[in-house]
Amino acid sequence: MTTTFSLDQTTPASSMAPQRHVLHKGDVLRLPFAHQTLHILSGYAWVTAGQGDWVIGTGETRFLVASPSLTLVSSLGESPVILDLAVNEIPHPSGWQKLGQRIRSWIDSLVSSQL
Repeated sequence: MTTTFSLDQTTPASSMAPQRHVLHKGDVLRLPFAHQTLHILSGYAWVTAGQGDWVIGTGETRFLVASPSLTLVSSLGESPVILDLAVNEIPHPSGWQKLGQRIRSWIDSLVSSQL
């Protein structure tokens, strides 16, 4: 059973306020199509997203950039995973930085191929 509630009880769960989720063994959480911050408070989570699959654990944070692909989070192991999920209005700056690095690499490869 997946449990979801707003961290700020005066704010509806559909707002920009962070939401806490508790995922038990076998639970899967489908994340909304949005720029998000995912922070693991306890346990280990398996995350499947357009950027790939990874395992994150207690104390770790991931900044997810909105993507047309499906993003899923599930509990890994016997213990439940407790996580906070915040929807961001804009992507985390590291997302923009990575995009800038890829564009620079692409331009460098074009220039070197012209030489």
